[in-house]
Amino acid sequence: MSDEGDELVSAPRSARDKLCGELALAMDAPRGALNAA
Repeated sequence: MSDEGDELVSAPRSARDKLCGELALAMDAPRGALNAA
């Protein structure tokens, strides 16, 4: 039971971390473009 719970928890967590990382990159990109311009 505990193993199944760990898998259910770790999967969304890793997906959320990846999404947050992509969001951070997306927010940094326009900022870098403004600084370069």
